[in-house]
This record gives sequence, C-alpha cells and structure tokens, in this order.
Amino acid sequence: MNKLYKYWFVLLWLPMNLSATVLCSDLQTLQTHKNQKDYRSALQLMGSCLTKIKPQPSTDDLLALDGIIKQVLVLDKTLPFEESYRNFQSVIENHYYLHDLEFKFANYFQQPKTKLFPKLRKAEEKYYFYYDTGRMLSFSRGIALTDKAVVWKNITDKPQRLEFEKIDSITLIYEQGLSLTSWKLRLNKDKDIRLSRVPEKAVKPLVQAII
Repeated sequence: MNKLYKYWFVLLWLPMNLSATVLCSDLQTLQTHKNQKDYRSALQLMGSCLTKIKPQPSTDDLLALDGIIKQVLVLDKTLPFEESYRNFQSVIENHYYLHDLEFKFANYFQQPKTKLFPKLRKAEEKYYFYYDTGRMLSFSRGIALTDKAVVWKNITDKPQRLEFEKIDSITLIYEQGLSLTSWKLRLNKDKDIRLSRVPEKAVKPLVQAII
C-alpha cells in the first residue's frame, strides 16, 4: 500500500444515547487529541460518539468527522507501510457510514484455513483488507488489498489483480442500473471494480479510504 496512499489509502465513556443537539465535535478530549495531532485517537473518539447520537449525527459533526479523516489519511511517504495500514483501518472502523459493514482485516487472514483468490496471490504477499460483495457465496467475489496490489472479482468476470505500482488513475463512476448501488471504481480507465452491497452513503467514504 506504499504507493496506494499516493492516490488517497483511550475511548471516552459516553452515555448509551445522546441527543442530536449534542455535538461530538465539541468534546474537550477530542480537542486535546487534535491539538496533540493524535488524529487516530481523535477519529476513534469521534466514531464512538457518533454511534450514540440519536436519531443521527448533525451535519456539523459529519463535516468535523471528514476533517479528522483527511488528517488521518494525509499523504506522508515517510510512514512505514504498517502505520499507513493502521490509519486506513482506523478510518474504515470508525466512519459513521462504514463501521457496521463486515470488513475483514489483517488479523483475519492470519488464520491458516483462510483462502482468498489463491491463484492471484503472490507467495510473499500479505492480505490486509477484504470486502465481500457477493450475496450468496462468501468469498465468491469482492475487493481485497494486499501490501502490493488490489485484487478483485466482479459477478461476471474472472478474478483480477493490479499492482499499486501500475495504477495511474482511479475514478469513481455512477452508472444507473449497474447494481444495487450503481457505483464502480475504475482503475487506469479500463478496469472496473463494482461496489455491490456497499450502501449509497458508504460508497464515497470507502473509496476515500482505499485511494
């Protein structure tokens, strides 16, 4: 994911429910994390708070969340891969529209029986992320990230693999009737990844984290 993010990719106790008139972005602990430039902790706190806002967070809080995410995903070529990955995972796990989706992360792929796109995976590669877009058979299709490439399978295509070093452009495209969400991610103008089963409001946050 070293080149992937070139394209980008202490929780406070809170009551069970908070009124929508309460702003998570006003929490003093959050401001402390931001002042210390500890944006990952700020994101974790913000994400935890937003899940307790009923019926839903305010526009101001969602804008504040986006601002923190931009800081977490800021381009920094000096960061080790593992640190960049932790930033990516933090965004996926704490974004208001993403945290309920069933993503698989690095620890899942440490299980001996886990097999995913075995014919495309290089022996030295490690899987770090997977989202299953199939509705009937698990691991029949979806999008995965290794430390070297993006691997995916659409419903009508064979599995494909593209190394980060060979990605020149990434475009998010809306095509009505394509799938339940009608969104797809286009790599290099000719390779499409369909974002099936990704809720409408979760599409852009997910793509923001990946790229």
